[in-house]
This record gives sequence, structure tokens and C-alpha cells, in this order.
Amino acid sequence: MTSSDSSTSVRVASPSESGESSHSGPGVSSSGASSGPPSPVDARIQRDLEVMMSHHDLDSAVTEGSLAAIRARYSIPAEYGLYIPEPGQRSYSLDVPGMCISVDALEAGLRFPLHPLIEECLKRWRISPSQVAPNSWRYLVVFLGECRGAGIIPTRDLFMACFRLCKSRGGYYLTARVGFRVSGAPSSNKGWKSRYLYVSGLGWGFGFSWSAHPIGNALPYLSEEEAVLVGRLKGILSSSCAIKEMTELWLVEAGLSPASKDRMDLGDLRGMPRVAGGRAPPSRPSAREASTSPAREAPRASAKRPAPPPTEHAGATGKPVKRVKVLSRKHKSPVGEGGSRPRSKGRRFTKETRVTMP
Repeated sequence: MTSSDSSTSVRVASPSESGESSHSGPGVSSSGASSGPPSPVDARIQRDLEVMMSHHDLDSAVTEGSLAAIRARYSIPAEYGLYIPEPGQRSYSLDVPGMCISVDALEAGLRFPLHPLIEECLKRWRISPSQVAPNSWRYLVVFLGECRGAGIIPTRDLFMACFRLCKSRGGYYLTARVGFRVSGAPSSNKGWKSRYLYVSGLGWGFGFSWSAHPIGNALPYLSEEEAVLVGRLKGILSSSCAIKEMTELWLVEAGLSPASKDRMDLGDLRGMPRVAGGRAPPSRPSAREASTSPAREAPRASAKRPAPPPTEHAGATGKPVKRVKVLSRKHKSPVGEGGSRPRSKGRRFTKETRVTMP
């Protein structure tokens, strides 16, 4: 990573600046330079940002040939464009066609269009989605889904009363507050920083610039009614199995996935593979963009079809022919003849022969 690379240009946001992010895309200038030497606080933020970016100075493992599969698996509507990085582009680059997101975030349950609360949180936190660790998306998604199931209107204050945002050397992550417990998240999401792509939309309610500003985690002020709701959420989230057992159907019923709106009925969804914790699908060969939504993956059969019983057939003479199983031993070839010794050494194999009945 070099500071002279225009794609790595970033804007250092000091704590004194407003928490509102003004731009809605990567095309806005990120210089933000001010006259005079930087303050000690700004200098520390700049150093932290450079360290954070060094952890993400990786080429993307996502290829153009995998975009169609990603669109289908994660029910991404056709109006959202999917792009792979150009050579030299990174997850923190600004000269890119859209928002940067890790495939692991999609695997964690993030779907488009983004829920308004997710956009509000990103705007208030003043960070880019590509800075957020995958398990944090799991907490956001499960919070939204469980609120819907309990008839609770989700707000940022309620969410921040349950979780707090923390900064590490490599990015930002959410953790449950004292008294809250959310289980099921994988202990490791190794490799997520290199599984990123760009998503273009009709406009975003937050910025894409990376930041490394300090985080304030004071509990939000809650009304008496909100305090009661937080008490309910403590029990709901502690007993939730949604992270471990998350499916596309659950996301649809929670109002977080557009799959059913995209001509996909719930019968199909029940056959879709489960959203696996922490594991993203493999990526393969390369189009700048997958412009149209391909056909969905066909659901897998839930059980093997039983084999039909053996039947008798008429032979050329008109007499019935019966299939008879004959036991035989497979020839053991010595090492060096025909390759390595077969694993099935000494096993019996059956083969079917056709015998004409008298």
C-alpha cells in the first residue's frame, strides 16, 4: 500500500466533526485538507487509519464468473449492479462503482435493499460497510428479525442499548453489552477481508469513506417504555437460535430478504441451502458485471428416491429373463502396475447378470 495511490485517498474525520455523513457515493472528493499542521488527535487518527488499511491491503478473491451465483444465492435484485475490483483497487478505495461489501456479510444475512436502521447506524457511526466484521452483521440482522417477530419497532437507541461498537486495529465490530448474550456466531471468519465486491444502487444514506475515529459507547437515553422493551429484548436475544439456524426463509419472513418479492415462492425457499455461519461460497472465473438476475438455484431433494425392485424382462425367445447378483472378487494389482493399490483391497463386489429362465 502506498500513500501516493489515488485509490487509497481517505478523509480523516476528527471527533469534533459532525456525525452526519454528507455524500452518498464514492465520487465525492476525500481530501478534506485544512490549513496548518494536524492536531495530535488528527495525527493519531491518521496513524490508526493507515494501520487499519494495511490489514485490508488485499486483492479480492471474488471473480467475475462468480457474480451471477452470488446474485442468485443472496437474492440480490436486478437493479443492483455487482462489480469486481479492478487491479489495484481495494476495499477502502473511493474511485469504485459502488459500495464495497464482503461476501461474508451477505452470508451473515445482509440483504439488499438495506434495512433503514442499518443505513442509519452506518451514517451515525461514520464508517464504511467494508470496515465492519461479519459477526457484527449477524447481530444487526438477528436484532431486526427478532424485533419483527416480537412486534417491537427497531430503533438505533434500542439496538445500541443491546450492543456497542468497538474499534480494533483491522476494523470495527459489535459486541453485546453486559447482561446480554447472543449465541451462534462463529468464532472465526478467516479470510473475509479478501472476499469483497462492489454493489451499485440508486443512492445510499451513508458515506463510503473509511474512518478510524474514536468510538463513544455511552448508553443512549431511553424512555420508560424503551427500557421495558430492552428488558424484553434481553430475554429474546439470549434465547435466540436465529444466528445458528438462519435460513433464507427466516430472512424473508423477517422482512429482510426480497427473495419472495422476486417471484420466488416459500416452497422454493424451504429447499434453499442454509446460510452457513462464517463460510462464504467459493469464487470462480471473471465480467465486469452481472446485469441481469439469473435463474435461482434449484432446491435439492430432501431424501434419496428409493431404487425400484428388480423386475423380470422377456428375452429374445419370449422366455422371462431374471437378473441375478453374482459375487466376485476384484483383482488386486501389485504396487507399480496401474498406479497405486486400490483402497477396496479384498472387498467383494456384486455384479448383475441376465439369466434366461427355462
